Amino acid sequence: MKKWIFLLLAVSLFVYAAQTLYGLVPLLVPSTNFTLNRSTAIKYKKEITSAPLEAKNEPVHEEEWKNYSSKAQAAQLPELYCQKKRGEVNFQGKRFVRYRLRADHFPEGNRFNLCVKWFNGEEAETFDYIANRKGHLVLSEKREDPLYALCPLKRGERIQFVMRSRDDPKFFKEASIVPFPMEMISKSRVHLSLELQGQWGEFFLLQGSGFIPNEKVEIYYELADYSRSYALIASEEGDISLPVSFDKQGFEGGLCTLKCKRASEEIYFPFHAGKEALEIVGGFVLEIR
Repeated sequence: MKKWIFLLLAVSLFVYAAQTLYGLVPLLVPSTNFTLNRSTAIKYKKEITSAPLEAKNEPVHEEEWKNYSSKAQAAQLPELYCQKKRGEVNFQGKRFVRYRLRADHFPEGNRFNLCVKWFNGEEAETFDYIANRKGHLVLSEKREDPLYALCPLKRGERIQFVMRSRDDPKFFKEASIVPFPMEMISKSRVHLSLELQGQWGEFFLLQGSGFIPNEKVEIYYELADYSRSYALIASEEGDISLPVSFDKQGFEGGLCTLKCKRASEEIYFPFHAGKEALEIVGGFVLEIR
């Protein structure tokens, strides 16, 4: 099971990577190394405490957000998104990429908690935030030192961030990102991507864009003796979407061949499924502020 790691990760690995990434920015180093289990609700104060996770909620409708608080700035809807920061390093074959969460137009004075969710359904409650008068979210507990969190990820794995209101649990805002995508672009500028969605590397979501509206497309994929083919029609926007799955029973995986056939071209998109798809390819470094 993956773990969130609040610096240090391992002295020999993370200090080197962090120094390269952040230009020798002071690091928060706890008195003892500790890790964060994804299924455990956590907070970082002077010690680690835990509490039960809140029940999952249905996504809030934007009209409800407009009426959420009379303090909402000019009735602008709250926004939460991931912003990539400058600075990336390759270390021992692994990439470390740095991001931070940006939050705008949140109702002043309202309290929120950041929850992190993974594709396999696990989630972890993390830090408490409060909205300032500019509508930005800031940590409830002020810190003098910068704090970073590192999560190792697989290729094509999505990580999701949910800001849940402490004042009214019905309201929350979500943002997600795939830091290490599986993707390709054909000569005709068709974009294909695969998102890992199976715990055993047996299930993916194929998405494509750049097709001709209502274009007929054939998708074929095979791995050893297992093969599937599908006939699709692109949407009015020129997009396609298709679950790509393998039989879990006795599934070891390996190199899979995926072919997208159009009237004008054939696109080949090889990818790894099974055990090889579950290899860690890098680290997602989140700036906590």
